[in-house]
Amino acid sequence: MSSPTISVIVPVYNVAALLPRCIDSLLAQNFADYEVLLVDDGSTDGSEAICDSYGSKDARVRVIHKPNEGVSNTPICLYCLRIFILPANSERCSNGIICGRLSIR
Repeated sequence: MSSPTISVIVPVYNVAALLPRCIDSLLAQNFADYEVLLVDDGSTDGSEAICDSYGSKDARVRVIHKPNEGVSNTPICLYCLRIFILPANSERCSNGIICGRLSIR
């Protein structure tokens, strides 16, 4: 399997109430060549289990767990020559947001 063109990185820290809505909206996109990277920054509210659940159900979702250091310390450049989109972890992404942010038609 080749690497997806776009990685959507979602910083996660104690947002269990909002996280499913965010992930569901990302997975509903009409653009297919992307992955969702959930970077859990040491959550303690069940967010980490939500991330793992989505990661086990959908091949487009990858989960990274790390000790709490603040989301500003989350490594962003995990790959080279890729496009990254970072929604706020509570942002509900409307269908087409990936194409819209990249001006893809």
